[in-house]
Amino acid sequence: MAEYLEKLRPDRDLQVYFERPSAIAAMSEATTSGFTVSGTWRQQLDWCVIEWNRDNVWEHPLFRNLPDGDLSGLLLTYNETRENCLPLDSEIYPTVGWPSLRVWVEDATVIDDMETYYEVPLKRYAVPSEGAYVPATATFTLQGSVSAGDAVGLAWMSEHHTHVCYATDTLADVAEAITASVNAFSVNMIASRTGTTITLTYVGEDEFGVRYLISGFRDHSPPDLCPFPSVFGICVAKCPSKSCHRLARCYRNH
Repeated sequence: MAEYLEKLRPDRDLQVYFERPSAIAAMSEATTSGFTVSGTWRQQLDWCVIEWNRDNVWEHPLFRNLPDGDLSGLLLTYNETRENCLPLDSEIYPTVGWPSLRVWVEDATVIDDMETYYEVPLKRYAVPSEGAYVPATATFTLQGSVSAGDAVGLAWMSEHHTHVCYATDTLADVAEAITASVNAFSVNMIASRTGTTITLTYVGEDEFGVRYLISGFRDHSPPDLCPFPSVFGICVAKCPSKSCHRLARCYRNH
């Protein structure tokens, strides 16, 4: 029975590419209206791409559909959910085109019919489907024992919040001193304390925030004590009417 093929249909007309050999990705659960892409990252710059190509290069020439790149009047709209890769609205510099819909268009006005390349910034046209932005947080727990003269603290960027311990200090006293220092002097974080656990919350002025490496430290500690493990606090942060050759949507490891 003949089947009517529609452009950009996930179960017939899209492909997946990925950074080799360090990454691997595949499309699954493809239907007429949606799909899932899953894979594995092995390095920070790994990526995968969802692509529509005008040319059917996979099927036998006797059965493949003829190339048709006319996307005039097409309105592309879809819902997207990401896990373990850079968010669509991240402010990190795009080393690959992950924040854009990339379009290659054949232009007869250009010498030798060379392609014209476009990047459509997706964030400009996207709206949250549910939920709202919340400040990023990082949590640290103080463990071990306190010795007079120990210097314990948290540090990120140009900020250092340190408490030099007294003989009478408890772990809760040290956590409270660091919390008070952050709340009194930090320009981009606030802190709260529950027992010996400190939670930092990003309140900087950046629209989507930045990425901080927040490290905990303790000087003069016995080798078997690591009261503040270092963690990452991540603070968030219409098609042309010409004949399109291919479209690509890129996703990059975070």
